[in-house]
Amino acid sequence: MVFCVTYAIACMCITVPTLPILFFGRVLGGLSTSILYSVFESWLVSSSNHLVLPQSALSNILGRATLVNGIVAAVAGVVSNKLVSNTFTFRSPFVASGVLLVLAWVAINRTWHENRGGASTSGDGGIFQLRRLGQAWDIVKSGKPNPLGMDTRP
Repeated sequence: MVFCVTYAIACMCITVPTLPILFFGRVLGGLSTSILYSVFESWLVSSSNHLVLPQSALSNILGRATLVNGIVAAVAGVVSNKLVSNTFTFRSPFVASGVLLVLAWVAINRTWHENRGGASTSGDGGIFQLRRLGQAWDIVKSGKPNPLGMDTRP
């Protein structure tokens, strides 16, 4: 949901012909893209581990997601091209994207009932999970394999 909000704002920033606003939109766009790619994959891996899915199933899901993403990107490019040719402005695909992101936020808010967050009782350092971040940093500094048993060394 954070992705929908931040990227919708980034899309609307393109309509303001002021350089600081355009830069702010680019920063929000980069932040949103980072959220899009990292959060979904983290959630997927976590859920597949929780459901004890085999590694091949996770690989299959990620492969299909990549294929669908490519198809959606191609279709979005064609639709964006049509929007530009019909409206004679390069801003129209961004405005359309912003509107679709607001609709996605509404749909997600009404239909998804998991991962809402909540009060932490595990003493993990609060909303920013500072204790866990410290533990992760200690693991990175030590150069030891991660706690899941996977060796991350090349």
